[in-house]
Amino acid sequence: MPPTRPLPRPWHLIPVGVAALALHGVAAAHYLAVRLGVGPALDLLPEQHADLIAALPLWVAVAWAVGVWAGVLGAILLLLREDGAAIAFAVAFLGLAAATVHLVLFAAPPLAAALGPDALPLLGGSCLLVLLFWLYARAQKVAGILT
Repeated sequence: MPPTRPLPRPWHLIPVGVAALALHGVAAAHYLAVRLGVGPALDLLPEQHADLIAALPLWVAVAWAVGVWAGVLGAILLLLREDGAAIAFAVAFLGLAAATVHLVLFAAPPLAAALGPDALPLLGGSCLLVLLFWLYARAQKVAGILT
């Protein structure tokens, strides 16, 4: 059986991969700034933000970390055309969704009360984007673009 030639890279793979890397790169920078206590970065955030992060239960902090770093990995794997991108984005979505549910429904004070009404659309939009990245990577895997 002759070796199969890889399918050509579709034009949209690079822009989607770069967008995914940008979104998850910003999330990773925020995560590191908060977790490492980088002074100048934290000075830009409202005091309620730091209080909300400090009060996170361990499982939410783990879900947040998993969501952030799985998203970065998914974006890199997508750009490398590796089929593991779909799994990484699925894990990123699950982590972000779990943290979001806690922040919106169970955090004391709730996310909207602590950070204002703009926090909900920002977090909801992030969840939607990660879900779309997962669906995109899964579709590219099924199409044989990711190997």
